[in-house]
Amino acid sequence: MECPSHLTHHFSFEELAVGRGSNQQPYIRILIFFNKKKGLSEAFFHEHWKSVHADLTMSVGSGTKNFSRYVQFHQDAEHRKLVSSLSQYNMQPLQHDGCAEFHAENAEQFLRFMADIHNSKELVGCGSRFTDVDEGMRVMVGYDNLIYGSNIATSGGCDGILPSDPRIARNGSGSDEKNPSLNKSGPERD
Repeated sequence: MECPSHLTHHFSFEELAVGRGSNQQPYIRILIFFNKKKGLSEAFFHEHWKSVHADLTMSVGSGTKNFSRYVQFHQDAEHRKLVSSLSQYNMQPLQHDGCAEFHAENAEQFLRFMADIHNSKELVGCGSRFTDVDEGMRVMVGYDNLIYGSNIATSGGCDGILPSDPRIARNGSGSDEKNPSLNKSGPERD
């Protein structure tokens, strides 16, 4: 069943209203999830990815002509432990050691970059020595709909709702004085 308040919800932020709630950014985002090669230490995996592999990635043929952002997201045992309590909310940490994030203007540009990566003996060889190639990688491709925060200068786009917006309650209690419906608990909450 669809959410009953989909069309009746009172919006505190009118720019998020049904039919107007899109701030799609002008790039595609590619997320590549993977794990360290079995037998390697966590410390080696993260250090190697941050240094040698990052340098090789930035040096690939088409390189930065075909993407506007490259971010490495590192997850180690300490970080997994920090979020382990989220299981009470039916949330489980992804069992990946890392995620490479790229922004590209379009899929064709990113596919050209990936072809260059796979044609690079140095980069493919490096990747196979520190990532679990038997398990493979998982990929997500899509767009960002920016709700809160500023845009990314190198990727373009428009700001979302900014921290200085006077509509944002800053009372520190976790409740929302401007929109009391957000303070409800249970099924009656929108």
